Amino acid sequence: RGDLALNIAAGVSRISQVRLLEIHKPSLEAAREAASRLSQEAQAKIVLEESNVETLAAALPPGPGGGAAVPARTVLVGLHACGGLTDAMLCCARRHATPFLVCACCFLKHPQLRTGCFEETQEPAAKCDGDGGTVFDEEDWVKLRKLADLSDPHEKTTELQQGAMHAVAAMRLARFGGAEWRLRLLSFPREWSPRNLVVMGFPVPSS
Repeated sequence: RGDLALNIAAGVSRISQVRLLEIHKPSLEAAREAASRLSQEAQAKIVLEESNVETLAAALPPGPGGGAAVPARTVLVGLHACGGLTDAMLCCARRHATPFLVCACCFLKHPQLRTGCFEETQEPAAKCDGDGGTVFDEEDWVKLRKLADLSDPHEKTTELQQGAMHAVAAMRLARFGGAEWRLRLLSFPREWSPRNLVVMGFPVPSS
């Protein structure tokens, strides 16, 4: 419904434009209706588009390797970006050296988006420890995402689900690597949502 985009436009005065790409037409119409109730100043910032992830990279200004640098104030933001949509957003962030703030959700959805829109695979780094690494093949990666999608409220299940979510997030961030990025894994209260982890990163300017 565009709630996050509309709140950013209305609540962050320093932002000059908020561009919402929405694949679900009813959600886009709900966002347009909600935007009409905002102040004129907030409405002037908002660009609402019926789109899909295939246009995400094209929506960004050309980055390193593709022309002029992305403006420093361009930020990719995603709230409950389902499954492969998170991977596609992080791929765009890497390719365009664009800061990002993404809350993932529904880890098994849209698996085609990890490979369907870009040349490189969207699977996170295979090695997940510092002692030579434990290699995750595709079957193991699917199992890990299934654990991250658990919803049983039992305490032990919740602990397992949280651990799997942390592992998936850490493996996604591991693809950035090196000293070119500052990366963080954040969280918000589970009372708001059980999918409460947020990956954040921004490129470090070269000296």
